[in-house]
Amino acid sequence: MYLSPELMFLLFFVYSVIGWIIELIYRWRDRGTPVNPGFLRGPWLPLYGTGAVLITKALHELERTDGTNALITMCCGGGLGTGTIIQRV
Repeated sequence: MYLSPELMFLLFFVYSVIGWIIELIYRWRDRGTPVNPGFLRGPWLPLYGTGAVLITKALHELERTDGTNALITMCCGGGLGTGTIIQRV
């Protein structure tokens, strides 16, 4: 399967919106009032979309190259960095 730029953009947008919805529900439940969790105007958080695209790309490369391990890192800004290690079983 080829991961086209159009598919990557679609995944980015869909998971950005899904992440926004989940975080909105969490904050609504926590504070009792809806709070926009994002810093952008509109219903999307690019952090969730970026993470979904990176994980999708890593899983695709593991499948394509018959690899066993993948390391995904992301600098989130403000001194925050995240990392994920995926092992194919």
